[in-house]
Amino acid sequence: MIKKFLKYSGLSIIGLGLITGCKNESQTGDSSKETTMATIMNTDLHTLDPAKCTEQPTHSYYINQVYEGLVKYDENSNLAPALAENWTISDDGKVFTFFLRKNIKFHNGNTLNAEKFKKSLERACNVKIMSPEADKFLGNVLGAKDCLSGKTNTIKGIEAIDDNTLKITLAEYDPVFLHKLIYTTGVVTDVDAIGGVDTIINDVKQVIGTGPFMLKEYTPNSRFVLESFKDYWDEEKPALDSIRVTIMKDASTQIASYQSHSINFLKAPTTQMAGLLKDEDLNKNIHQFNTSAIFYLTLNPEKFAPFKDIRVRKAFAMAINKTKIGDMLKDSFITTANSLIPAGFPGYRADAFQYPYDPEAAKELLKEANYTSETFPKINLSCSDSPLAGKICENISLQLKENLGINIKVTALDFNAFNQKKREDGFGLFFSGWSADYMDPATFLYDLFCSKSPLNNHGYKDAKYDAVVTNAQNTPYTELSKRFELFAESEDILLKSGSILPIYYPTDAWLIQDTVEGLKMNTMSLQPLNTLKYKNNTVFNNN
Repeated sequence: MIKKFLKYSGLSIIGLGLITGCKNESQTGDSSKETTMATIMNTDLHTLDPAKCTEQPTHSYYINQVYEGLVKYDENSNLAPALAENWTISDDGKVFTFFLRKNIKFHNGNTLNAEKFKKSLERACNVKIMSPEADKFLGNVLGAKDCLSGKTNTIKGIEAIDDNTLKITLAEYDPVFLHKLIYTTGVVTDVDAIGGVDTIINDVKQVIGTGPFMLKEYTPNSRFVLESFKDYWDEEKPALDSIRVTIMKDASTQIASYQSHSINFLKAPTTQMAGLLKDEDLNKNIHQFNTSAIFYLTLNPEKFAPFKDIRVRKAFAMAINKTKIGDMLKDSFITTANSLIPAGFPGYRADAFQYPYDPEAAKELLKEANYTSETFPKINLSCSDSPLAGKICENISLQLKENLGINIKVTALDFNAFNQKKREDGFGLFFSGWSADYMDPATFLYDLFCSKSPLNNHGYKDAKYDAVVTNAQNTPYTELSKRFELFAESEDILLKSGSILPIYYPTDAWLIQDTVEGLKMNTMSLQPLNTLKYKNNTVFNNN
C-alpha cells in the first residue's frame, strides 16, 4: 500500500498527518456510534454568503448541502419541487404562485414561512450585500431593479400571500425563470436571525438554512465540517452524522490521503488521471459523471488592442491545434470542444462553426494585420493556478510561439483571485471555464456573452449577436425548436468572431471507497450528500 501511494506523493503517510484518530474503514462496528465521512475540496470556500457565491465548488460542496430554494434539479437534471411542493404559472408566464411545504424548520429551530422567503430574495438584491449574481437571476422580478440600485429594501413583485403562499411577478416574460431560482441567490435563510436584509453572512453562526446539513465549523484554507440536521423535512434524511471537507490543493497529497483511507470520496485530480488509470486498485474505484461545463480561451479586445482586429483573432484561432491538447490530456477524461454548448447539453451541436487548424493561413492573417513576431506587443496568458489550467496554457503558449513566433508568458493566479480580477479588471488573454447555472443554452450564450449581461467580462460586444441571442432567450419553451435555432445562430456569430475559442469539455471522475454508497450526481455537478451512507453499517470515525 505504501509503495502505491509513494509514487504519487513522495511523502509518507505519517508525514502527511492524515490518519490520526482514524479507524480502518472496513471495520464493522456498532451502528449507534457517530458516523462521519471525509472528502476534499481543492480550493477554499469562495464565501459563506449564498447571495455572493459565484463559484461552482462552493455551490456544490457547501451551499447545496446547507441551503435550499423553491425548486431544484433532481438526479436526472430535471426541474423538481424543493421547498415549494407545487406552483402555478399565469397564462402570460409572468406570475408564479408557489405553495410552500408546511412545518419546514430552519437550523435554528424557527419555522419557514413565505415572509421569510420574501425577505431572503430581497436580501439577495439588497445593494449593501453587493451580490454579483442577483441582477442576473432575480433582476427581472418586478421592482427588483429598485432594490438592486438602493432605492428600496423591498421588492414589489414578491408577495407573501399567507404563511405558505409566495407570489412572484416578473417585469417581463422569462422562459427560464424557474431554472434561475435554483441558483444560490434563490435560497432561503432566516433573515431576521442573521441581522436583517442588509447583513452579509460571514460567520458560521449566521449560516442558517433548511438543508440536510448545518455548517458546524469552518477554518479558512483548512477545512469545514457539515453536521446532519435531525429535523430535516425530507424522508431521505442524512444517513451520516457529519461530513468533513478538507481544503487541499496539491493533487498528489489528495491521492495519498485517499490511499491512506483518510478520505472516503473525492473528485479525482485531472492531472493524476494517467497514474490512477494504471493503478489496478485505484482504477476500479473511479466513477465517471457527465458535467455541463466548458473551458475556453478569451481574446479580449477591450484589454488588448491587437484583438480589435478580427484577423489577429482568427490567426490565434487557426494557430492552436486543440487535438494536440486533447492528445496531451487523453488520460484526463476530457473531450476536445467543438462548441460552447457542452456535448449532451440541450442545444448542443456537433457541427457548430469552428476555425480549422491552419498555421500557414494564420501567419498570413497576422501579416495582413501588419504584425510580425518582432512587432507584436507583449501579452500574458492568464489562468487559475490549477495544474491542469497551467498545463493547457503552457501548451497553447508553445503552439503560438511555434506557429506565429509570438512569445506569450503564462501567468497563474489563485483561483479566487483570478476570478475576482477577471470580474473587476479583466485580462487581455485568459483561459477559464464555466459550469452551467441551469439546463438551457442561455446559461452559456446569453448570460456570458450578451453585452448587457453583468457576467460578460470578455470584452465581446456585437449588436447582431445581442439581437439574436436576446430573441432566443425570450422565445418560450412552447417554441423549443425555434428557440434552439436562434441559439445556434447566435453561437455561430460568436464563434466566427474569434473572440472565444472553445478548448475542452471536462468529465468528473470520482474516487469512491468500496464501503461507500449513495453518491448521486447530476450533470449540474450538484451532488446531494444526504444520500451518502456506508455499506453494511460499517463505521468510520475520522474526527
